[in-house]
Amino acid sequence: MAEYKHFAYWMPSKKASENSMKFYAECIVNMPVEKNAGQTFLELYTLPGGKNRIRKLFSNIPYINDTLSVLDRVSSVKMQNRLIISYNIAGGLLNVFNDGVSEEYDEVWKDISKNGTDTEAAVKWNMTPNNLFSMLTPEEVWACPGVEERKLFDEFFEDLTRKFDGKGFEYEGEMLTQAIFFLRGWVFKKNLFSRPPIEIIKEERKLNAVKNKNILGII
Repeated sequence: MAEYKHFAYWMPSKKASENSMKFYAECIVNMPVEKNAGQTFLELYTLPGGKNRIRKLFSNIPYINDTLSVLDRVSSVKMQNRLIISYNIAGGLLNVFNDGVSEEYDEVWKDISKNGTDTEAAVKWNMTPNNLFSMLTPEEVWACPGVEERKLFDEFFEDLTRKFDGKGFEYEGEMLTQAIFFLRGWVFKKNLFSRPPIEIIKEERKLNAVKNKNILGII
């Protein structure tokens, strides 16, 4: 059975490799434009000429168009667009092995989308952990990953690669199942010096959501 490689990491499926590429594009949303500076790329994107400046800064990366697309969608200030964008973002490390989710599977969202005037229900949905996003809230998905999750992403795939690279599997489904179980255990691991990765990820995404709403003027 074929194995997939992405940035020298072992991947259990082609979809996981695609999701990892999306992850790197989404990380840029919350990255500082300059080292030790406060301005993020989302903030720069909202400024006059910001999009063109980002194009120049990232002219040498292959996923610049994906990054600009994410920035465009995340920066929408319309409530409905801000909510539904959660289904067009990969969802970071916790969702890297997901085979894609759709609002069609979310009964609550479908009810909300039919009644666009029910702002209270929309806000509640936005703040409620959702099993389609591995119990991230839609707002946390919308907020995109940050510096800490980027570090954890690379750390996880280094550990995954050490464990499974070169190991024989009879079929791709077995590879994916083993990788999912490994991720579920890994994100809750503790050591003497840090909190479990899942706590770090959720806390950073909450902070990113607050910061990004301030940038976009969303109450």
